[in-house]
Amino acid sequence: MKNISTFGKAMAQVMKGRMAFHGVTQAEMAEAIQLSQSQLSKILRAERTIDLESFEAFCEALDENAADLVKAGESIAKRVQNNSPESFVPAATLVFVEGDERLAKPKPALAGERFVDDDERVRMTLEKLHRGDVDIVALEDEHKFDGDGDDPA
Repeated sequence: MKNISTFGKAMAQVMKGRMAFHGVTQAEMAEAIQLSQSQLSKILRAERTIDLESFEAFCEALDENAADLVKAGESIAKRVQNNSPESFVPAATLVFVEGDERLAKPKPALAGERFVDDDERVRMTLEKLHRGDVDIVALEDEHKFDGDGDDPA
């Protein structure tokens, strides 16, 4: 398997996040950029690089500015290279939602459950994201995707 750079991995993360934000499936995007769904899946898992023509088609399909996506990828790659949980920012903004209400931060555990410190839970989640143990993309609407390309979590 080809060794993908930190920047390549960051770009895959950005691309997954933008697809999820726009509600575009892998199958829909693959058709739009004229790649097989398998090839696109490998790109989004950072197992294969994307060529410039396909990346341009990707950006056009989402009506996104290619330079903005590259800047986002560079920013993530720099943070990952620093190898510091404090400097890590996920590609997607974490948004906490309950019903139709957007929350400023996660709520404490439900009554009857053990109390979980919200700040500690957020810190632990960010550490897991930084290590690559989880791949979470949260949208600003009520849908949440776990990043593996299948149905919402």
